[in-house]
Amino acid sequence: MDLVNESTNSKANVKLVNFSIERESDGVPKQFISKLNFSSEDLNLNEIKTTKVNHPIRFKGLTIYQADWAISNVVLEIDNILYQLQLKEIPEIGNQVWGVLIELGSETKKNFLLTIDNENGPLKISNIENFSGINLYTNDNPIEVNSSRVSLKKIIPSSGLIIKK
Repeated sequence: MDLVNESTNSKANVKLVNFSIERESDGVPKQFISKLNFSSEDLNLNEIKTTKVNHPIRFKGLTIYQADWAISNVVLEIDNILYQLQLKEIPEIGNQVWGVLIELGSETKKNFLLTIDNENGPLKISNIENFSGINLYTNDNPIEVNSSRVSLKKIIPSSGLIIKK
């Protein structure tokens, strides 16, 4: 995201480098961490700073807070083609569950609900006719779902940040 100081007309860029979640031994989230790259040719600047919940970044008049997180996308390989699918929160299923409905099958297509509740997986593939499901983990061998070969390549979390001046 580009920031502009109106009084000096200088420009700076803030880019999310990495987002991670520290978890307790039972899997409950303990801390959310975002590494941000601050850069500006105008200010001769290129710095990486880290924000955590209750540990904001204070930088050149800005305060940046770690506010939220989500699972935004998954990358699947389906029948040798890569797809990046955007996920939506599904509160009807549970707190912090994201998913998408897709059609699978090389001959007869059927709808399947893909859901995930954390950045480590698994991705659950559920047949919406009988709600039977299969768990799929990142970099597992492909599984067959209604005659389609499916593998999970990547889980992409997103970080919610609040920027105050």
